[in-house]
Amino acid sequence: MSEYSIIRQVGTGAFGIVYLAREIKTQELVAIKQLDKQDLIKKGKQDAVMREKQILKELTGKSFIIQIKQAFMDEESLYFVFEHCLYGTLSNLITV
Repeated sequence: MSEYSIIRQVGTGAFGIVYLAREIKTQELVAIKQLDKQDLIKKGKQDAVMREKQILKELTGKSFIIQIKQAFMDEESLYFVFEHCLYGTLSNLITV
């Protein structure tokens, strides 16, 4: 995480928190999803997270798919770094 400067929290999900951050070296805005490893283990979701990572890597370069830039972990958390999507998630854009 030392390569990024957190700007603010932008969302929460079933397994983690999403932050808007800036890559220090390039000044590029990114979204970072932080997942608690102990929570994933407790909920039995390790395989689902690994599938998510694999699918995102397979979709690299495809149009209309948020691109994963990096994935890494530390003692407590897994991190997925995504390109920044200016208007948020699709669910935020859909109105009923």
